[in-house]
Amino acid sequence: MNCSSLSLGIDKQINQGENLYNIAFGTKYQTVQIRKHPLTIIFLATSSASTGLILKESKELDTYFSQLQTNARTHLQIQN
Repeated sequence: MNCSSLSLGIDKQINQGENLYNIAFGTKYQTVQIRKHPLTIIFLATSSASTGLILKESKELDTYFSQLQTNARTHLQIQN
């Protein structure tokens, strides 16, 4: 089972809406997935990296992510 399958199952199981962030740890690496429909941005880092810092830095990139969202929606013809 991959991380996205797990998060979708959890979303439905606890009935709390969609997760915006999914974080998974392994022995050597961690992944931080940020869901901004229709995009999923994935950061891959060592397991010792600061997850909080990755999330903080990703917030500083929100302007760029918003533009990517707009471009993707336009290209895919998706409405909010």
